Amino acid sequence: MQDLQGDVSRDMQLEIIIVGSLAGGTGAGMLVDMAYLVRAQAAKMVANNYVVRGFFVLPRAFTAGGLGEGRDMLARSFAAWRELDRFMIVSERFGLRQINYHETNQDLRIRLDRRAYDVSYMVDPARQTVNSLDNVRAEEGLFPGLAHVVSAILDEQAGKEYTEFITTNLAGKLAQLPRRPYHSTVGSYTLKVPVYYAQEKFSHQLALDVLREFVAPEINNNGRVVGVSEIRNREVPDAQDGVRTALKFMFASAINVSGNEIPNTKFLPLLAEVREKDGLRNTAMAQQIARGGLTIGNGRFLEALTNISQDEEGKLIMREIADELNRPIWREVPPSRNAGPGGAAGDTPASAYSRIKSKVPQVRQEHYGLDTASGERLRGKYGKAIDRAKTAQTARFRSLLQAWTLHALNGDSTDARIARGGKIGYVRAFYAGLIDNFDYFVKFLNTVRQIRNEDLRLGAKTKQAADSALREYERLSGKKGWLPFWDDFTHPDAHRAQRNYLLAEQRDIDVRKDDILLDVLAETTLAMRAIAENSLKDIQNWIAHLATGDQNLKINGLYPEAVDSLGNVNVNHQIDKRLDKISQLVGEHEYKTDEAYVIDAIESLKWQVTDGSSGVKITCGIEFPSEEQNQPSTYMPFRREGENPSRANLELILQLAQRPFKALYSERPLAREVMKIYPTGEKLAVAVDKLAAPLYMPASTVHGPEVVACYIRVHSNIDDETTRYFGEFESEMKQRNAHIKGASLTLVDSEDYHKMTIVRSDDLIPSQDFQMWHACRDAYIQQVTDPHRGIPAAELHIFPAEINACSYESEIPHLIGKNYRSLHPEVVAVLEDKERFEMFLRAYALGFIKVNEERGAAYWAYQLPTDKEPLYLSEPSKSLYGNVKEDIFQVIHNFVMEGVDQRPGMNQQRYVDWEQLRDAILNAQRDLGKAKVIKLYRQQIEDSKGIVKTTLVDLENQRKTISDEILRKTIGQEREDFADVAQVVYLKAVQGLENMSSK
Repeated sequence: MQDLQGDVSRDMQLEIIIVGSLAGGTGAGMLVDMAYLVRAQAAKMVANNYVVRGFFVLPRAFTAGGLGEGRDMLARSFAAWRELDRFMIVSERFGLRQINYHETNQDLRIRLDRRAYDVSYMVDPARQTVNSLDNVRAEEGLFPGLAHVVSAILDEQAGKEYTEFITTNLAGKLAQLPRRPYHSTVGSYTLKVPVYYAQEKFSHQLALDVLREFVAPEINNNGRVVGVSEIRNREVPDAQDGVRTALKFMFASAINVSGNEIPNTKFLPLLAEVREKDGLRNTAMAQQIARGGLTIGNGRFLEALTNISQDEEGKLIMREIADELNRPIWREVPPSRNAGPGGAAGDTPASAYSRIKSKVPQVRQEHYGLDTASGERLRGKYGKAIDRAKTAQTARFRSLLQAWTLHALNGDSTDARIARGGKIGYVRAFYAGLIDNFDYFVKFLNTVRQIRNEDLRLGAKTKQAADSALREYERLSGKKGWLPFWDDFTHPDAHRAQRNYLLAEQRDIDVRKDDILLDVLAETTLAMRAIAENSLKDIQNWIAHLATGDQNLKINGLYPEAVDSLGNVNVNHQIDKRLDKISQLVGEHEYKTDEAYVIDAIESLKWQVTDGSSGVKITCGIEFPSEEQNQPSTYMPFRREGENPSRANLELILQLAQRPFKALYSERPLAREVMKIYPTGEKLAVAVDKLAAPLYMPASTVHGPEVVACYIRVHSNIDDETTRYFGEFESEMKQRNAHIKGASLTLVDSEDYHKMTIVRSDDLIPSQDFQMWHACRDAYIQQVTDPHRGIPAAELHIFPAEINACSYESEIPHLIGKNYRSLHPEVVAVLEDKERFEMFLRAYALGFIKVNEERGAAYWAYQLPTDKEPLYLSEPSKSLYGNVKEDIFQVIHNFVMEGVDQRPGMNQQRYVDWEQLRDAILNAQRDLGKAKVIKLYRQQIEDSKGIVKTTLVDLENQRKTISDEILRKTIGQEREDFADVAQVVYLKAVQGLENMSSK
């Protein structure tokens, strides 16, 4: 409402429409509250520039077996109806003044000074014409018929006319009528070009055409999407399985994306080569690698892992690894005497033994680690160096994968169907093949390690040889010879044993370096596999969201969502076709696939691929061109999170698919399409006349509507031909509906070019004119008087006035012998406070309230014996034709509901003191005595000047003016009801006095 404030004015009123039924319990009881609550809010926002309408479906719509069913429902409906009736006579001068929702909170109080609804439509499926909606499912008759009425009211063009009709015609006529509840009823008939259906259907079908190209769904015989095709990538004409596609990627020297080349390393080609050469079956290949020497010289496996020197980081890694590779044991543990290049310690083998024995393990641990008791292999500086190579390799792999995936998904063909079509299944197969190749290489490495450890036992042998060489060195370290006096007579065997030990340790180190390399090769492969696997999960998730869905993950795919939605569109269209009693379709067209539309739409579908935390992150969305020239397009990604993403994604792709069909609105206006079926306006009028008759059945005795109206909303002035056509149509309709009164049959313009809606209304109808009012009242009376399964009438109501009325209604049959009936709303309106109402009648009998004359002007006055001057219950009024007698109900309202002096400016100064009045009545009854007071009370019933008799005489005089004998009986019910209630009050007062005396 706040958003609409700026658009609302006296000429553009805010329309508030409340739709409900009288057939419920709680809901029907809220109809009054809802009306006043929205009035209170509207008044704050837009002052008086608003209209409140109510549409209330009568219970016949919910009784499939006829009105013989559901007495309880009919009784509840009447209870709601009679409460609504009372609030339909509220005005600035009459009726309940305030509804309090809290005893002390002023913000939870609503002041009442006008009718609950400016117009209330009582709508019954049955109508008098042959076009009755009785026995038609409400969803296929009454409900869509009312929807057409609401649509017409909310039409920005036609709506002004409907609103003016309420604010001017009805409001003006209502002001001239006696105070009583009036309702309206309405009917409609619509001709429409199903352009909205066509756009929905066409856009759905185009969306499905696009999705069939884009995701290439595989659909089983039941029409269910069971997968996506892996061989529909037409940019790869020679279809290959995922393994071969992955091998091609792994062998590639580089990936080129938009001119930017990302070089491959030798790692992935090595893995691919092992797969190509079927390494798991190639025993000779596995044996050769298992024998070792992988880290000696330029070994292919070591270079494959470490040669990433295309950037500075890679060059640094290479230097660190080369430094570790070119570090023989004797660099850190020099021998006593050097037989070749390199340094020497200069000591003797004997004195060097302790040095070498303790230093070698230190060097090994520092550079190559050790195996812990738990089986963990620590790797030292060498291991850390090639670990950096592993990190660099996985980073490069992610870059390659991201580039390849982006290119594969978006393609580069100039034909969008080829560039984007069938890519997701192809990419999924690639990732699955990539994972398979990684698994294959890990298995191959495991085979190699098994050969090394179990068949060749390289580690055990080199360790054993090193231990043996150490013992030999220990045995020969002190051996002397007579010849080498220059070397402290150290025997050459001692030096030889020392060197042999260092060589044995180096051979054992080389085996360990190979083992570490094999471990890191496997770890690097597994790291890449994890990236591929996580990426594959993302791809599978997109396949689920776009195509297959996933029940376990509660994912509904976009494709099946579109299929289901199209099914609903078609179902609704079929329902539309069956609604012949409320509408007719004209100008239908069928969808035909247009390749240009498909190409244009699929070209807007774009994939984005970024580097995620655990793999490549893939996003699919639509690139919408800007509405403004030279502005960038807007990328709107499909959703995979939140509530019902498939529905949101469907709306997104429909937004794309609707673009080619925007012209449908201008191409097929109803004004032209209807002429193809009804060549002349006269024939159109003949076809639709009486089909929109108001939806209600009148009672056998009726006053009839005070106003009859017909508005036809249609955009007719497209050109001279359509203007002439609808002019002829309007003229013929007026001739056929000469009974329209209060507002002429009117053709009004519409913002909807594809719909013509005839809205017929009978307005300002008394409740008693509705057949359903009598049916509901009869059920109500049966319900509250049934001695076996009835319920107290008060339990059907929520407002005090009706609850009080129920007590009188139950007493009338016992005290005055009349049949049980519901009281007229005008009587109920003065029963809000039962005690004050009864005090009015007692005060009148005791002479505290009477009609005074003042200079020829009569007025009602209230004055206690102790009061110096009267309190005016009505303003003195006179005219050229004599005294104007104030309506008794207004007087009682002024006393009971207002309780203040009615003269201008006096309402704050003089008011009824209810405690004082109560005491005055009791004192009068005591002072006058029982017999005299009983006589005064009985005079009000029996005397010709008593309030009961005078009320009935006024009623008879009123009825004499009505010539129609049947209609005469329905006039003045409120006076008869008041007379009966007054009689009950006086009889109970008499009984009370008599009982008091007898006690």
